[in-house]
Amino acid sequence: MIGVNHYSITEDALNNRLNDDAIYYVSEANRDSDVIENENKFNIFKPYNAPQHFNKTTKEEGLNFLENAQDVVIDDLKEASKTDDDEAYAQALYDFGRLSHCIQDFYSHTNWINQTGPEVKIWNETIDELDNVKTTNYGVISQFFDMINPFFKMYAESNYDSLYEGNSKVSHYTMNKDEKGTLADVLYEKNTGTSGFELAMKDASVHTEQKWEEIMDELKSELTDEEFDNLRENLDDFDLSADIFDENRDEYRQNFEEDMEDKT
Repeated sequence: MIGVNHYSITEDALNNRLNDDAIYYVSEANRDSDVIENENKFNIFKPYNAPQHFNKTTKEEGLNFLENAQDVVIDDLKEASKTDDDEAYAQALYDFGRLSHCIQDFYSHTNWINQTGPEVKIWNETIDELDNVKTTNYGVISQFFDMINPFFKMYAESNYDSLYEGNSKVSHYTMNKDEKGTLADVLYEKNTGTSGFELAMKDASVHTEQKWEEIMDELKSELTDEEFDNLRENLDDFDLSADIFDENRDEYRQNFEEDMEDKT
């Protein structure tokens, strides 16, 4: 998804669960996933984290990122529950933003909806449910040739089943449903009557909402009543500004990356 759509998904998913300031921190952290990708895409010494975007990666690596990121979110929320320090909550909200980006990209960067049909269906985050799902698995140069080939759209349309439902390799250009009017969106709508982009947005929103609720349910079962009440109260009262996020973004980012490394 492009940035504005990640914002829309995140706000839709969390608007009844977090206040505006907290949602801003989650949304900015979500966007930071793409900022980091753009900063490091061509850096051979620090390549971008492909599994976070379900792009040019394996299903197993994407699932592993999700599991580790959820552990990081839960660990930091547990720590935050023992304090009233807004910075502790800011870090946990940042962590969730990075996790939610991966969830949301799953629906727009894989052929999940091609397998499940034109109704909202949420991945249960098990590998066995991905038997017929594929990620993009060839890169920038091949994608460029797909994009400039004036006949590629006709080729994709006539080979729809093999490209989107079979085991053939596809580029991000062929697969992505990041916005209205992409090749994958147009072909999906032609084949199902439903916009692939809009369906991916709906799936991503429901999954993001469910993930937050899942994390809260786990914390409720693991924390004392006092700790959980303190957590909820401080999340409800969270009011750090956008300026503070900008000042501390590098620290939030570094803490998340170090915690993720510790999980591997």
